[in-house]
Amino acid sequence: MDTSEYMPMFVAETREHLDQLNLAIVRLEADPTDRPTVEEIFRIAHSLKGMSATMGFSRIAELTHEMEDVFELLRQRTSGLPVEAIDTVFACLDALSVATEAIETDGQEALDPAPLVARLRALVRPRTPEQEMARVGIADPLDQAAVLAAQEAGARVLRVRVTLTEDVLMPAVRAHMVLAALTEHGEIL
Repeated sequence: MDTSEYMPMFVAETREHLDQLNLAIVRLEADPTDRPTVEEIFRIAHSLKGMSATMGFSRIAELTHEMEDVFELLRQRTSGLPVEAIDTVFACLDALSVATEAIETDGQEALDPAPLVARLRALVRPRTPEQEMARVGIADPLDQAAVLAAQEAGARVLRVRVTLTEDVLMPAVRAHMVLAALTEHGEIL
C-alpha cells in the first residue's frame, strides 16, 4: 500500500500527539491522581502506535508499544510515575520528535529504539526487594533485613527523608518532633 499521500497528515498528527503527550505528562507530574490525564496519555500513545504501524514505521511503533506498557502501569497506580520513569518517557518523546522530523525531511525514521526500549522494560520489569532497596538507597544489610522482614509480614514500607534547613532553631528538637510524628503513623525501622 502506497502511504506517501498520507505522509503530511501523519507528520502533522504525530507532532500534535507528541505535543499533547508532553503537556499531559507535565500535568501528571503536578497531579499524579489526575485519572482523566492518565487515560488521555494511554489513548494518545495507542493512537501513535497504530498510526506508525499503519504507515510502516516499525521503530516508532515498537517504541510507542513499549511506552504503552509503562502507561499501563500508570493506569494501575495511584501514586504517579517515579522520576526515572518520567525522565525516560521524556527521552522517548524527544526521540519520537527527532524521528518525526527525519520522516518529514527524508521519509525515513531516524530512530534506534533499542536503548530506550531497554530503559522502558527496566521500568516495568518486577524488581526483587533487594533491587528496590538498592534503588532507593538502603545499603545497610541490617536495614535491608528489617525492611524485608516487615514486607514479608505484610507491612507497607515507606522511606521518608527529612532535611532540616541549616538555619533551623534547635535542630535536635526538630528532629525529635519529626520522629515523634512519624511514630504516630507507623513503626520506624
